[in-house]
Amino acid sequence: LVGPGSVLALPAISSVQASQVTATSAVISWQTDVASDSYISYIAANDEEALLSTSDTLVTSHQVTLTGLKPSTVYSFSVNSADA
Repeated sequence: LVGPGSVLALPAISSVQASQVTATSAVISWQTDVASDSYISYIAANDEEALLSTSDTLVTSHQVTLTGLKPSTVYSFSVNSADA
């Protein structure tokens, strides 16, 4: 429970990388300094709506596989994490 005047500290995120990239999938990984959930927002170039991938499992080493990507398409992504 968070009350008035409380300050929440977000986990420090580092080592963000995309790997195992194929025509239709990619693995996104990153590290956090405390156990936290995983959240990725990603969007294809020229698309108007971002897609989301989330996991409530609390970890410090995060890895999410994005599937169903459009071949020969550039994607932008951002990662985020929050502790419990």
